[in-house]
Amino acid sequence: MVNKYVKTKHPDRAWLTDRSLKIYVRVTRRYINGSILDCLDVASVEAPEKSRGKGMFTRWMDKAEALAAENGMTVYVESILNPRLFGFFQNRGYVSSTVSPDSMFKVVKRSTEA
Repeated sequence: MVNKYVKTKHPDRAWLTDRSLKIYVRVTRRYINGSILDCLDVASVEAPEKSRGKGMFTRWMDKAEALAAENGMTVYVESILNPRLFGFFQNRGYVSSTVSPDSMFKVVKRSTEA
């Protein structure tokens, strides 16, 4: 999935840039809620202080979730360090991982399954 957008040596993982955001993503498989699921991992997000609070990450997550849904994937956000982001992700329907409490996931459905 990532390889559609990035031409790298490792097409299953990449640093993506969107305006001033730098986001590290990878395609993985994770054991979640008793099943092995294909996942789009959001592993790292870097945003300059001046860019925060302007909705850029929200818009990027909208696109990432839509792309994951198109491909039947779960979105997994790994190692959340900013406590403010827990509320952000909870409001988007994410739940905490039982394996890693500082990580959250959301099983997104294809629009035809809604």
